[in-house]
Amino acid sequence: MIECNGIRFSYAGHEALAGVDLSVQAGEIVALLGTNGAGKTTLVDLIRGMLTPAAGTVRVLNRDPRRERRSLAPLIGLVPQDSGFTPGLTASETFRLWTGLNDRPATGSLAEVGLERRARVKVRHLSGGERRRLDLAIALSGDPPLMVLDEPTTGLDPESRGAAWDALLDRVASGAAVLVTTHYLEEASQYADRFVVLHEGRVARSGSGDAEAAFRAVTSENQEDRR
Repeated sequence: MIECNGIRFSYAGHEALAGVDLSVQAGEIVALLGTNGAGKTTLVDLIRGMLTPAAGTVRVLNRDPRRERRSLAPLIGLVPQDSGFTPGLTASETFRLWTGLNDRPATGSLAEVGLERRARVKVRHLSGGERRRLDLAIALSGDPPLMVLDEPTTGLDPESRGAAWDALLDRVASGAAVLVTTHYLEEASQYADRFVVLHEGRVARSGSGDAEAAFRAVTSENQEDRR
């Protein structure tokens, strides 16, 4: 579903990614972890086709995401770091607009993420957590085969976070693939089939199981190196 090989990317003289390999297969959840500035969002933007790598290759559903963004749009459920919703539209209007822009049928619903009672509320009046749930409702709509989610549960209360993961697990059980970035390390340990820890633009750890322990090991090594 996603294949990244030897990805390098720099901006303003800073090497954000320095030879990253990443793969995501159908029917699995891969958690992309790292401290702020580790390169997670840059890698997600390359997978989305928003950027072109300086070196290496990115393939999404066997296509070049930069050149074939239009054809890939209906096939990828996306939660970006910043959705850019129009504040004057209601939640339901936003849902219909964005699913339409992505050329996906609005087969999902606001109810799946607990927003049915807020459907007529304008986006400007939604809380940060409610806007994130709206992001997720749009990503889930149409049951895309691949979901790329940049911190999808940030700002959600524990009950909403559990409901969000239940919805993702339902899709994965049907064969979808999920790449998710998160700072909630317990989520990565509990729900992800595999994790990848980025540090200074490189893969520092990868595997399955206790993602929190792997993340702590990387940050501890970094602190030791600085002493």
